[in-house]
Amino acid sequence: MWEDVTDYLVRASCELGNVDDVGTEASGVDGVVRRLEFTLANDGVIGDHNRASFSPRDQDSPWNRWQNEHQPLLWSGRQVILRVGVESDQESGSTTIINEVVGTGDGATTQFELAKAPVIANTVTVYLNGVETTAYALDADTGIITFNTAPAAGVAITATYTWLRTEFRGVLGHRISTDGGTVTCEAFDLARILQRTYIREPKEYGSEQGTPVEVVIQQILDDHLGAAAPTLYVPEPTGAVISSVPEPWTVEYMSVWDAIQTAATQIGWYLGYRYSEDDNDFRLTLMEPPVDKDETTAEWHLSWEDDIYAEDVDITDEHIRNRVTVYYRDASGNRQSVTLEDPTSIAEFGVLDMMIEEPNADLIRTEAAAQRLARAALNSLSQLYAETHLSMPYLPGLDVFDGIVVTNPRTSSTADFYAVQSVRFDLDWGTDPPRFRSEVIAAGKVVRGKQRYLDLETRPGSPSKPIDREDLQHLREIKHVPYEIWHRNEMATRFDVIGAFLKDVDDKANFYAARIAFGTASDGEFIPLGWDHEPKVIAAPFSAFTYIKDNASVDQKMETVVTNVSPEGFTVHIRTVAVGADQTHSVGQRLSAPSQQWTSEASAPGVREVVVNLRLEKNADMFARASCRITQVYRIEYKEEADPDWTEFGEFSDSADLVNTSYLIRQVIRHRRDRTHILTLPPGTYRIRVTFVSRSISSRVSTIYSWDAFMDVQSWGYKTDELLAGGDVLWFAVEGGAEDVEEEET
Repeated sequence: MWEDVTDYLVRASCELGNVDDVGTEASGVDGVVRRLEFTLANDGVIGDHNRASFSPRDQDSPWNRWQNEHQPLLWSGRQVILRVGVESDQESGSTTIINEVVGTGDGATTQFELAKAPVIANTVTVYLNGVETTAYALDADTGIITFNTAPAAGVAITATYTWLRTEFRGVLGHRISTDGGTVTCEAFDLARILQRTYIREPKEYGSEQGTPVEVVIQQILDDHLGAAAPTLYVPEPTGAVISSVPEPWTVEYMSVWDAIQTAATQIGWYLGYRYSEDDNDFRLTLMEPPVDKDETTAEWHLSWEDDIYAEDVDITDEHIRNRVTVYYRDASGNRQSVTLEDPTSIAEFGVLDMMIEEPNADLIRTEAAAQRLARAALNSLSQLYAETHLSMPYLPGLDVFDGIVVTNPRTSSTADFYAVQSVRFDLDWGTDPPRFRSEVIAAGKVVRGKQRYLDLETRPGSPSKPIDREDLQHLREIKHVPYEIWHRNEMATRFDVIGAFLKDVDDKANFYAARIAFGTASDGEFIPLGWDHEPKVIAAPFSAFTYIKDNASVDQKMETVVTNVSPEGFTVHIRTVAVGADQTHSVGQRLSAPSQQWTSEASAPGVREVVVNLRLEKNADMFARASCRITQVYRIEYKEEADPDWTEFGEFSDSADLVNTSYLIRQVIRHRRDRTHILTLPPGTYRIRVTFVSRSISSRVSTIYSWDAFMDVQSWGYKTDELLAGGDVLWFAVEGGAEDVEEEET
């Protein structure tokens, strides 16, 4: 049952992509999720026990009572719809329709339907042959007009009205905060459901003859969401397929959203929730970006008289790539490559190479598919363009890929074309007068995305590290030959070519290792190292129960996990558990300065294990050959729901050495590392709190112009598994080889 809270709305802000910090985060065209922040005013005076409060903890508020129980209206998972109507005597930039032809009377029909709905009832004026009439009833939700008497044959029926356009549909969950007289909430569009649906069990996709990409995406949705799966809307066929030859595409250990985005990115298409005129609602859409759009096909034409402001905020060549090589495996399993280049860009900037290795092109099986991916990357990255911040009146329906033509003789002699990359609108009734604005980040052409293709780039330190060309034949020969590492106890750990190994069967070294350590440990034991860099750690069962007869009535599993990895050491876990329910919640909250905190919502009852996933990022603007070490410190705490006090799980330090290897060029060096923490707790209902404690810089060499460090709480989850027995772990740690962190030189 929907509740209308329009009368309490103080302000609302909806954005797709980052509008404030140009170039620092993914844009809306990169397939990010639309976000809504809105504030509601509590009815009545603070302190009045009977006031209608939206605070979820107010158990007496009528908003939070349902069937005589405390059921907060504002709560995680509740759906939110924002519809907006703009009254104006101009149809452009409004939702007001003037003199719409509704139909023609026939002397018998009494019901006629407006083209748009729902409508604002008091804005509707109906005319019969141009003469206003009130002899009708209106259903504002459907736009159906029922006349008291059927209009005579030949009578022209027209209407002027304002309709409500759906500007957002999504779910609450990220933040619900109460501040006395108001409650502020964050919601994300329906993609959040897909982000919070995790794929744990491997599933294979594709076929020998090739399955269309759009079909595979729908299969992934259906497989993991069942009856709740959205129906994918594809305006035109992709013409791309996913093959199972030489091997199918295996999807596992990722969210449904990440899986389907992988498929869309590798064909150069956009995938996200977009508005549908037919439905006046949002639907999951897979579409080819309209890269040929220009001033002749733009949706919006504005002038300086329309109160529009343009500001060039960023012109940078850091993203430019004008020769793209895509490596892939063909249907026979042979390694192939395709190279495309942009001659115009090369003539202006010189050759700037980009390489996409096999791990980031794992759906590519043909030369045509590889060329398609390379063209998409070139389209987005080969040209230098200014990203411009446009501020303008609120334009209902403004979205990414829209074209805007601005005529402003005060700043330009031509009508300038802008393509929207990110967009935000702000509706604020708390100002005097109320303020309604749209803001966009735009460029001079439509691009398929920028960050999504830079994330595919192969370079040292990336997940898709370059492959040694001299060793390719060797790798082909041993692809299916296991590697063995023999330990003092004569047990062997086996790995294949894509795993972490030290030597092949011919005793040839493959990776440089600064230090190696191995041994056995018990469940939950911390292994101290005191190394200079974070190790790569592998763990396997050494001695553990695979099945416990006394617990035969429940499903059992044995799991081995390594957590809290740092240069100081790591923790190993191995246990046999009775399988319970588990949940994973996407967060995506940035802690950008010390003292900032993130606090989770309450877990389900009976939780025994909580998992927190963090991403730590550091950057420094450095002179040539400069270096430094940046350290972050953060704290993780927990408490039972009914307990007023927090208990510290641990305070953790993370350091990274940043080096500008260039001899001549000042650069911004970035370092990114993911951290996972597992809290094993007595059964209960818990909240988790993460605090950014401090950041510091040391070991400076040469000039450091500026530096920063921040952290993202990516997700958290919990399990109700019951521990049945612990065990012992065989662990193996290596310092050296290619870094498994994401380092980027800008």
